[in-house]
Amino acid sequence: MRQLEQLKDETGLMTSKMNASQKKTFEDIISFFQQSTSKFAANQKDALAIQQRVSESQTKLSFKMPKATMIKLAAFTKRGRRQLKKIVTTEIKF
Repeated sequence: MRQLEQLKDETGLMTSKMNASQKKTFEDIISFFQQSTSKFAANQKDALAIQQRVSESQTKLSFKMPKATMIKLAAFTKRGRRQLKKIVTTEIKF
């Protein structure tokens, strides 16, 4: 950053005012920023993809959980009905 500030002070970042050494430094700085930006963009894409997969899996889990609860509740209700039938038929026999 100091090199860039120095180039700005010396040349106003106008390449026509730069000597060969300054142009090389400027190009190196620009290249560094381009690579950094590319890596950041790739990391952002990866982060967004991960976030999307997490969201999708949370949605699937949120649908699976009530379904599992309903299955357990149905089984519990079925057992309760069987027990009630046994009680009712037993009482009728007496």
